Amino acid sequence: MKMEVLLLTALVRLAFASVTTSPTDSPARTSSGLEVLLQSTGNTIIRATVSNIGNQDYNIFSKNTIIDQSPVDRVQITVDGAPVQSRGLRLIYGTDELDESLFVPIPAGQSVEVSFDIAATHWVHQSPHGKHKITAVGSFQYAELNSTKIVGHIPYRSNGLAVEVDLVKAAAAFEGFHPPKDELRRRAYISDKRCTKDQIGQVRNGMEACAKAAQAAADQAAKGGSLYTVYFKSDFYQTDISKHLGAIANECNNFNRGAIRIYCDDVPGINECKVGTAAYAIQNPDELTFCPPWFKLPLYESCDLSGEGRAGIVIHEMAHFKRVHDPGCADYAYFKGASKGLNAYDASQNCDSLGYFAMDLYGKCPA
Repeated sequence: MKMEVLLLTALVRLAFASVTTSPTDSPARTSSGLEVLLQSTGNTIIRATVSNIGNQDYNIFSKNTIIDQSPVDRVQITVDGAPVQSRGLRLIYGTDELDESLFVPIPAGQSVEVSFDIAATHWVHQSPHGKHKITAVGSFQYAELNSTKIVGHIPYRSNGLAVEVDLVKAAAAFEGFHPPKDELRRRAYISDKRCTKDQIGQVRNGMEACAKAAQAAADQAAKGGSLYTVYFKSDFYQTDISKHLGAIANECNNFNRGAIRIYCDDVPGINECKVGTAAYAIQNPDELTFCPPWFKLPLYESCDLSGEGRAGIVIHEMAHFKRVHDPGCADYAYFKGASKGLNAYDASQNCDSLGYFAMDLYGKCPA
């Protein structure tokens, strides 16, 4: 899939505003002065424009956001109010391995535009009819210009977009992106013959650590407490959070008897083990890939904000899978600081919130 990233002047951005849209197509502005506008440019092709109408320059960490060039879940799609099944990637990075290529600068007064095909990431061709609603919700992590050190995050929510999809064309596009594979067995099990004996041992240790930490977190979430409050704010979602963490613990505890297929390097045809990628998850079929940087990480992360650990990454990725727990969680924020800043609902649905809560609890980190 070809994707273009363009810096647009404010003048060009104003030209986009002349395009005829429905009332729901008004761009959504974040408190930081960013606008996120979605437009349909033909069947399953969507154009997204992120405009910086504020006074601050940003170097945006693009991964797992609306401006990511990988086939991630950039948007949320519903039909008749029900979510459309997704096959988008969920990428995770070590905080100490953020390469400059992962960032997109958006100076004040400029914009970034991307175009992508929702047929690459969602099963829109299996919808009962063509009327779909599309929004983009997430969080931009950012650094200062000419820096890759994350210093803050900006939650975003786009306009709502109503699109009429030709399901036959969508099916052809989907098949072009996803050639048929062998039927998935219902097993977490290693499916990659390229895994070395040492890698298998590290995966096993990561799964065992995941099971212990997630179960302890599930038990603590049911009780609440100061650390729970820091991450999740309210006891309203206690039961859901506890059940989700318990399901993750069960999946990790049933290593080689669970539901997720595990790889020790890129899934054939995906090729996303790029600069700094520690792991990624993909659904339908359910696959978890550990990239080379994951095997170099410590088993547990430290209590500070310096980096990730293998066990925490396993919890994060397992939290995505609906086969582990339905619903799976999303990526509203990445890294510890941003995760602690989410509201109660978003935190309960955020993979990093579950992962960092479990790791902080297991490591006896201060609240």
